Amino acid sequence: MVKGRIQSETQRVANSVHDNDTLLRRYAQSTASPEETLAVEAHIGSCQSCARRVRAIAYLRAHLDGVMAAWPAAPNVSATTAQESEVRPAATELPSNLERETASKPSVDKLPQHRSTLSADGPGPLASVFGWISRLTQYQRLGFAVTVVFVGFFVWALLQSSGGRANDLVLNDTTGPVQWSEGAVRFSKRVILPSDWLERIGSMVNNGSMEPMPTVRSEWENVELQGAKLGLNGASTIQPVSPRSTLIRPGELRFLWTAPTNAAGIRVVLAENGKIIWEGEPSRPGELDLPGSQVQLQPGRTYSWQVEGRLNNELTLSDPARFAVLPAEAWAEVSRLESAAGDSALARFAIYAAFRLEGDARIELERLRQLNPDSPVLSRLDAALSHGPKP
Repeated sequence: MVKGRIQSETQRVANSVHDNDTLLRRYAQSTASPEETLAVEAHIGSCQSCARRVRAIAYLRAHLDGVMAAWPAAPNVSATTAQESEVRPAATELPSNLERETASKPSVDKLPQHRSTLSADGPGPLASVFGWISRLTQYQRLGFAVTVVFVGFFVWALLQSSGGRANDLVLNDTTGPVQWSEGAVRFSKRVILPSDWLERIGSMVNNGSMEPMPTVRSEWENVELQGAKLGLNGASTIQPVSPRSTLIRPGELRFLWTAPTNAAGIRVVLAENGKIIWEGEPSRPGELDLPGSQVQLQPGRTYSWQVEGRLNNELTLSDPARFAVLPAEAWAEVSRLESAAGDSALARFAIYAAFRLEGDARIELERLRQLNPDSPVLSRLDAALSHGPKP
């Protein structure tokens, strides 16, 4: 009789199970009556919609319990509350009777047990990514893989065309091939320059510029700025060539200039602070050596010189040109770096360009040009010497 009453009550409840969220929630939380439990289990065996709702409720309950477990406990918790939490059914599992009943029915899929994967810090980024990938279809995964490969190839090509540009440069030097790696040059073992100089040379090749060394900056400013004020106005057909707007090393000096073939009475005039300290007449067209026995140029001093001559019986003066002699400290530094550079034309060129020794730098540049007639690097080196940063 009791069994019949239960079956009757079960049938009555079964009629109200469908879309009854309140009843499905009590079932998922193990708070339903025996009649309600039997009715729900019988209904979800044939109703996939309600079965999905039960799984969703259980999944949500599991995650909420996981979050609440990570939340700090209140300071005053009664013993009754603690005891209730001990006897509370595990929220991370569906009721055991549901699993036992549904397992015995081959037509009903076993409901999965949803356990919380949340921690106090939340799911890790890798877990989120792999979880997202696992929900993709086969074609979506294929498209995602193709996209990743394409983007990776694009980034690699971009790096090779911008930041990796210098790594592809190879220059034939007088000591062997020179390569670039991460913005610095790599010479043969016969070149033992400091690492900061290797980086300076790499920057010169990449940017086409070379900053003057601190030990010659004031001399360079004096020569370059005042030389720019004097300028070359082009009014004269006699023009100084070298030295002009540059620094020179102590010792012998050769003046070079251009003049028409009909120029006569050519004289070179050397002055310091507007006072003439030497005059000379050339024995060969366009050049004249300064006799060291007559004039001693002082380190760190700035000088100017002009060429005068007669064209069509008229006295003609060239534009003035300025130069300075390396200070003693800078000259000692150049000598030390020359020993470290050995016979490397590239290393010596960089040293001379940094100390604004234009005449010496152009000699090394010509050596490099003979070894690399078609290299684009040579144009950058020439720019570093001719158009580099000026104060």
